[in-house]
Amino acid sequence: MLQVNYQLDSYVRGMRAQAYRDFANFLMAFNGEIVEAPTGWRNQYHIMGTTSMGDNPRDSVVDAHCRSWDHPNLFLTTTGVMPTSATVNPTLTGIALALRLADNLVREL
Repeated sequence: MLQVNYQLDSYVRGMRAQAYRDFANFLMAFNGEIVEAPTGWRNQYHIMGTTSMGDNPRDSVVDAHCRSWDHPNLFLTTTGVMPTSATVNPTLTGIALALRLADNLVREL
């Protein structure tokens, strides 16, 4: 039976203040207005698109199996490989990508 445990570690919780500063700087650059939500902080800032998955090394970082184009023994199991986002958080999709990668690695070994 597959069991997935998810928790926010101290590193993720510790990034809160910096994330707020980064978002405020981004808003200020576009003359935006900071609006505080009364719900408090949640881990909803998903890093995506920074190491995009694709079919071509000219415009992506990893292939469909999360293998780096530049280093064949480097695999990136992160939601960063997802080039776009849906309307819900990508945690389960990230888990699915990691499981698919694990299956591919087992086959290669």
